[in-house]
Amino acid sequence: PKHIEIVLSSKAGLSSMGQKSCDMLRAVLERRYSHVGVTVINSPNDLDDLVAKRPDLVFLGMKNIPDQTTGKKLWLSTYLDEHSVNYTGSNGSAIALDFDKPGAKRTVLIAGLNTSAYFLASAGQFSDAEKLPLPFPLFVKPPFAGGGKGIGADSVARDFAAFEQKVANITSEFQTFALAEEYLPGREFSVALLGVPGSEALTAMPIELITEKNAQGDRILGQKVKAADTEHAIVVQD
Repeated sequence: PKHIEIVLSSKAGLSSMGQKSCDMLRAVLERRYSHVGVTVINSPNDLDDLVAKRPDLVFLGMKNIPDQTTGKKLWLSTYLDEHSVNYTGSNGSAIALDFDKPGAKRTVLIAGLNTSAYFLASAGQFSDAEKLPLPFPLFVKPPFAGGGKGIGADSVARDFAAFEQKVANITSEFQTFALAEEYLPGREFSVALLGVPGSEALTAMPIELITEKNAQGDRILGQKVKAADTEHAIVVQD
């Protein structure tokens, strides 16, 4: 029987998986596997304990933890690669692009795929709407943050005043410029790609994520929604 460990953190801001999702995932996995555990990772020492369990597969519900020794982020996928432990999700170099959204968009374009049109904006850079490279509405967010941080109802800017305010807020909170994108009002998906060892074939496994509409009529999967774990996931059928 396969041994699967689900990994998440009890520290705020470290997990991309809430307890509700963890419990639901464990219940599903236990229908097929006899040994499904949950490991809480709050420090590098906890990673040592995880590897010592020698699971057949780690289901990652978080991406990194701070390494107090080096002051840098310790990517869980990189650590597990170094210890020859299988895991769900992408490797460290791919996950890093989640925290470098301009870099991720450039990588997608180089691969010949489409991404929403975008530009970078600093506070006070543009004097009026006519100077902006793209028309409204725009989706404005921090360029180097993950987990929905800095994303909320005010991320959708429909006029120049809202755009300026959101860019100023990002500059103040994150000490960086803002990423402004063409607003795409359609459905939101999360797509897992399942590979088979020894083959280049990939199987797409999409789910649709649906959140409640806010006061402006937008469905925004921001930090508050993710923290509350209120979005609904629907498996997309062929």
